[in-house]
Amino acid sequence: MVAGAATGLVLSVLTALRAEDADVVGWAVRLLLGLVAGSGLGLLYGTLRIGRRYAAWRYRFGPDALELEYGVWWRKSSAVPYQRIQQVEIQHGPIQRRLGLVALSLRTASVSTLGSLPGIAEAEAGALRSWLLRRAGADDGA
Repeated sequence: MVAGAATGLVLSVLTALRAEDADVVGWAVRLLLGLVAGSGLGLLYGTLRIGRRYAAWRYRFGPDALELEYGVWWRKSSAVPYQRIQQVEIQHGPIQRRLGLVALSLRTASVSTLGSLPGIAEAEAGALRSWLLRRAGADDGA
């Protein structure tokens, strides 16, 4: 949204500067229209980008670890060993609640561990969280 507003500001200033008349009201109107158009384009781009980003997530429950693959342009793969999982959180914002979706965040002892499963159906999240915690507790790492 901020990028769209910034783009709109730049476009509107360039348009206003190209105007041959020095009418302040006309310049202000062009500036406002440019901001509105840029914000609208930014919102549209952001919406399309979010959908694409969530569609690029894949996960699989392997025998020893949760395997994650994500990324639109650059694909990243990682594995979170079940024995390292210490906490599983269910998170959802207002839009996710409206859509019936949640995100599961996995916490391990490592600071750099990224374990997140976005776009999980709310009805399945509790059972999935319980299963992951049971699986993590079944193997104490000893």
